[in-house]
Amino acid sequence: MEQERDELALQFDDRDLASQLLDSLDYDAQLRAIHALLGRHRRAAEELSKSINELDEFARRSSGLVNQRAVDDWVDHLHDSVFQDAAHSMAAVGMLAPFVEALFKQAFPGIKLLLDQRCLTPSPHSRWSMKTDVRWDCRFTSPRRRDLVSGIVELADATGLSAELPAHLPATLSALFGYRNKMFHFGFEWPESERQSFARRILDEGWPTDWFGRATTGGEPWVFYLSPAFVDHCLGTIDAVIVGLGAFVRRTSRARALNNK
Repeated sequence: MEQERDELALQFDDRDLASQLLDSLDYDAQLRAIHALLGRHRRAAEELSKSINELDEFARRSSGLVNQRAVDDWVDHLHDSVFQDAAHSMAAVGMLAPFVEALFKQAFPGIKLLLDQRCLTPSPHSRWSMKTDVRWDCRFTSPRRRDLVSGIVELADATGLSAELPAHLPATLSALFGYRNKMFHFGFEWPESERQSFARRILDEGWPTDWFGRATTGGEPWVFYLSPAFVDHCLGTIDAVIVGLGAFVRRTSRARALNNK
């Protein structure tokens, strides 16, 4: 039975094969919904940006009280755009971060089941000395410490999944979840110390400069938001992870098939 399943698995592409590890997660339907909402938000941002530019052009052509009113409207629209960007960013990270977390939280137990069914044992790793209740839980790292990003990276290394994942994944996860934590704890306008620490972290971690946008006040960080480039990067990374999970299933199926020859 298992041999027939392995032979059948090799007939599908990697994205479809990922469903063997994510059997209760309709990842394609979720991603379609995420893309649809992000698209609406981008169109709203473009419309507001167009309005700001039109007000700017009108203010430059006007004078007197009309000019003063136009300038006031322009300033109001600029101010509103900061918070619209923050709201859209909150919505984006509120969809992307939980989706990524759910992806890995389901994938690793799926990998355990896959290996058990095929009587395969992962390579030696300190991870396997952990208690069984957290050994396959990516929210923890060894020794037992709660750290989602490190737990994902460690389990990927321990199982050999990391060979199928993009090399930038650790940095992407750190940036995504680091920003998620700030936004969900502090809202749009973080305490000044949190703004400064996040600005330093961007530099210390070496994250690309186009991953986060920011509004400033008095030359200092005021509001941070995910850039469209980073949102696209996260979506691309998610696709690469799903394909990587399928590639892991394929590799495991081939290993099983070779062992049975």
